[in-house]
Amino acid sequence: MKKILNLYVTDKNYENREYSKDERLESIPVVTDLIYEEIHIVGGEPLSKYGRVYNMLTNINELLPELYGFKPNIYIHTGLWRPAVLITMTEVCDVLIISLTNKEDLITFKQMNKDLMTEFSDIYYHFRGVKVIVETSLDISGIDISPLWTVRQFSDEVEKKADSRRLAKYF
Repeated sequence: MKKILNLYVTDKNYENREYSKDERLESIPVVTDLIYEEIHIVGGEPLSKYGRVYNMLTNINELLPELYGFKPNIYIHTGLWRPAVLITMTEVCDVLIISLTNKEDLITFKQMNKDLMTEFSDIYYHFRGVKVIVETSLDISGIDISPLWTVRQFSDEVEKKADSRRLAKYF
């Protein structure tokens, strides 16, 4: 069985507001090692401090192969739909999992999807090297989906199989 880590990096949402103190987040142990085949960046909205997450993942990608002899696959779970941020994060992750949770997300998804359908767009160029999964429980039938997206229903399967750890101090 794969060794998987859910790494909680923030307890803030995309508007940088703290979530109410969730006992579950407080009880998650602090991460002490990164010997995992998959590292899932989660927690609040991890890209609310995307610069810090980018720097952390750059270091993980550079140092873990030297320390442990392998590079884990990096997954980022986000609900943030700012194309510039998502494009930046494609440089440091293997899989980007984007959540569609409301009507505004769906509108933004439709526009990004339309841009991706244009093979020569900037967005298409940046996303072609990263697997992008769109998780949703919304009805997206009738949308001509770009071949760069993989669409699936929300699932907590990875969370059930993974070790959950958090940073000692959230971003």
